[in-house]
Amino acid sequence: MQKDHLYFVVRAWGYGERSALVEHGIIGNFDELGARLFHRGYPDHHGSATQPHYCGLDARYRTDEVLAFCQQDPARLIPITGSASQKAAPVIQSPVRGYPGVIRQAVAPNYWKDVLHHLIHADDETLWLIHSQATEDYIRQMASEHKIHDPKSGAWSWELVSKGGANHYWDCEYLQCVMARLAGVPMLPEPGVQQAAIERGQSESEPRVRDEGRSGWGSSYNRWR
Repeated sequence: MQKDHLYFVVRAWGYGERSALVEHGIIGNFDELGARLFHRGYPDHHGSATQPHYCGLDARYRTDEVLAFCQQDPARLIPITGSASQKAAPVIQSPVRGYPGVIRQAVAPNYWKDVLHHLIHADDETLWLIHSQATEDYIRQMASEHKIHDPKSGAWSWELVSKGGANHYWDCEYLQCVMARLAGVPMLPEPGVQQAAIERGQSESEPRVRDEGRSGWGSSYNRWR
């Protein structure tokens, strides 16, 4: 969340916590964000338009604006803050006073940046995909942080490689990981398994997830900054 614009990333998630970059960029205001969320669809593999299931918003800055926006659809719009504590839990949920229905997610950035790093550098290169239109700025920002060790405290933490460097897309993507877990992505069935269970007449005893054209892929916003 910047003073006069918002960075965003749209990513589709599927079985095995695989994901593919759908779109990234910069938009000017919350009206544009609302238009994308509530009126514009993203085509699935059938060509049908689908809207994002969740949108995580950085609530550290312009907090009142973020919370007011989230109140429009608190089931999908999730305000997120970070914790500087090395011992913080990965996610702590709490209702926001004065904004009925809005649930804030306080996250541990170092934990989720580790998750992101693992997905990007996994031996299975299909876990984290980007597309051919990814910009130079996106690529540069995805390499904007590294993990360093503090010999005094013994702690490891993610820090900017260059002081003052832009890391907005990196932040967007680690919060994609947060939202994917909150959305239950690790519980998605292997493509074809759910349909096979239905055909066997066992659908009622199998875990149910939101069907995305049986491809195993779903669209999820994680963070708008």
